[in-house]
Amino acid sequence: MAIKKSLFDVAENRKTSVLHKGFEYEGKLFERTMSKWIFAEEKRVLILTKIEDVVFELIERVKTIKNHANYILPKNYRNKN
Repeated sequence: MAIKKSLFDVAENRKTSVLHKGFEYEGKLFERTMSKWIFAEEKRVLILTKIEDVVFELIERVKTIKNHANYILPKNYRNKN
């Protein structure tokens, strides 16, 4: 279950500029950490892209744990450093 970007958040935060949020690794996580030989076969690439989506979501969910303890920020706030 992917985290959806709310249209309300986009409209509310369109002028907010937070710098140094880190590397945007969505879609590049396995490509940068695994050998290029693993990605040589097409079937394996399709399987790894599906697994990468799951791993990326897990990482994003862990990032939101701090938001639950901080009562000032909304639950799905992603623009922190």
